[in-house]
Amino acid sequence: VETHLLAWLDKHGTAEVADFIYPPWLNAGGSADRIRSSMTGWFSENPGHQQSDFIIKAWLEATGDFAPVRIPALSWLKQNTSNPDAVFVLKFITRDPNIPPDAIEDIISWCTNFPSNFDAICRISPIFSRFASGTLDRPLIDAALLVLEQVQVDWLTDKGVRDATLATIGGLAWKTRSVGDIEPRLDPIHVNILLNSSAYSTNFVASTPKFALNPALAQHVASMIARKVIEPEAALDALARFADWLAAWPPDRKYMLSPALQSLEQNCPIPGLWSRVPLNED
Repeated sequence: VETHLLAWLDKHGTAEVADFIYPPWLNAGGSADRIRSSMTGWFSENPGHQQSDFIIKAWLEATGDFAPVRIPALSWLKQNTSNPDAVFVLKFITRDPNIPPDAIEDIISWCTNFPSNFDAICRISPIFSRFASGTLDRPLIDAALLVLEQVQVDWLTDKGVRDATLATIGGLAWKTRSVGDIEPRLDPIHVNILLNSSAYSTNFVASTPKFALNPALAQHVASMIARKVIEPEAALDALARFADWLAAWPPDRKYMLSPALQSLEQNCPIPGLWSRVPLNED
């Protein structure tokens, strides 16, 4: 059967009907290298085919190699920003370091259409962190806030969701210095996570990527205390947990906390609370 199938693909691999052959072949563990040429030929001969995502998904699940399906994946996404099933292909698109601006707009559209999708924060976070500037700044800020507002605290037990959530909050907190209308939406998001989730647990620090250990998170907590968004006495347990989380940061990140810790000490001078975050360690 395998021999006949490959012979058929060699003759008809670019025909439209071949879209029924590639996914089963890949899903069954067939050689990806053997059908690579005919598959890429199929994409060239059938641009914009609505079923191309089945081939793209099967290829990515089998190989993880995005390059051969990059162009058809971007083309398919443009037609499917209202399709919830695009979430899988987006996982690979958002890792692409050279995403064109129109594809970023497509990602924004998808996240705006499906902000409550469990993986939406993992799709918008890397795009926000890399491309939120210039004409894309405001659309990405708005999309990131919309998605964050839908994140459920129990989702934060998932490492990917937790890392993406903290990274995005940190990035937005940094932008509050220059964009004045972020805080009214960011404050309740961050307060909810601080008070009601396990995101700021020392157990997670060792496995947290450095991009999610952003000093702007601590600065934002200090700012919320100063603006009376957080009442320290009522949130003491959560603040102590937050302080312990900061104390567990690796030294090459912890030294960056000095300005934020000064703000925390000034706005929340509870004895022994912030001194548990030593900046100078032998």
